[in-house]
Amino acid sequence: MRRLDIQEFRDRLDQFDREVARTPDVDRFCSASCWVIPAFEALSPDHDLWVWEASKTEGFVALCKGSHPRVGRYLQPLEASWGLASPIIGADVEGVTREFVNEARRMADKWDILFLTGISEDSRQFEELVRGFQSDHFMGVGPSMGRQYAGLEGGVEGFLSRRSSKFRANIRRSLRDADDAGIKFQYLSEFDEAECERVFDRIIRVERESWKGRQGVGIAAGRMYDFYKRMLPCLAEKDALRVIFATLDDTDIAYCFGGLFQDTYRGLQMSYHQSYGDHSPGNLVQIEMIRNLHDEGIGVYDMGQSMDYKSSWTDGEFETVAVIVRR
Repeated sequence: MRRLDIQEFRDRLDQFDREVARTPDVDRFCSASCWVIPAFEALSPDHDLWVWEASKTEGFVALCKGSHPRVGRYLQPLEASWGLASPIIGADVEGVTREFVNEARRMADKWDILFLTGISEDSRQFEELVRGFQSDHFMGVGPSMGRQYAGLEGGVEGFLSRRSSKFRANIRRSLRDADDAGIKFQYLSEFDEAECERVFDRIIRVERESWKGRQGVGIAAGRMYDFYKRMLPCLAEKDALRVIFATLDDTDIAYCFGGLFQDTYRGLQMSYHQSYGDHSPGNLVQIEMIRNLHDEGIGVYDMGQSMDYKSSWTDGEFETVAVIVRR
C-alpha cells in the first residue's frame, strides 16, 4: 500500500467515491468523502491523516491517528464520532483488507489499537480482519450502530400504505391543516456557492428557534456547526444536496436536509421553530421530502442512526460494528 498525504488524498477523492460506490456491505454515504472529510476536519482536527491507496487492487483505507494516555496510539476512521464510516473501501474489499493487514503488521511499532468502525459482521472485511489478526492479536467487537431506512416505492401514497392506520391518519390530518393554514414548501436541489451559504444561514436561523437550539444541543454552534457548514458545499458541488423549507407568512418554520449517494437519500438534519409546533412541521417536511425524492427517482430514504421514534417511519435496519484490534 502507498500512503497518501492530504493533497494526494484530495486529488483522488472522486476515485475514492467511485470505490465507495462499489464497496459491498458498508454505509456508502457515510463512508464517502462528503461525510468523512468534513468529519475529519471539524471533529478530529488534532489527529494526523493516515490514508493508504491499495497497490495490488483498487481501493483505499482511510484512517487518522491519535493518542490517549489510557489506550495509547490508535488508528480510527476519519469519522469515528458515530461509528458510521467504514475505512476499508473497494470493490475487491477482500484484497484491500488483506493489504491493510499486511501494512498494519509492517508498521506495528507505530500503533497500539486499531478501531475500525462501520464493519458488518457478515462482510468480507470482517472475515479478512479476523483471519489476519486473530492468531496473535487481541480482537474484540465494539459498539454496534444501526441505521433505519424506508423504501420510496409509490411515492407518498406508497410510503403511507406501508405505515399504520394511525400514522396515515395523523399525516393526512397534518397535511390538510397545513394547507388550511397557508403553509408552503420550498424544495431546493441546485445551488451555487452563494445560494448554499444563504440556505445554510436559513437553516441555522430555524435551528436557533428549535428546542435543540434553545438548549444548545443542535447544529447552530460548536463542532456540529462546523461539520455541517463544511459538508453542505461539498454536497452541493456534487449536485447531491437536497433541502426543504416549510414557510408560513414568509417565515421559515421548519427545514429538512440531506444528501444523495447513488439511489439513496441520507437524511442529515430536520428541525422546526418551536413556536409553530402545533402544525407538526417536522412531519410535514419529511413527507414533502419523500414526495420530491420519489419524483426525482430516488429509491431509498436512509433516516440515519436508529432511534425508537423513527421506527414508525422506516421499513428496515442496517447494522455495523466496530472491530477492535490490540497489539
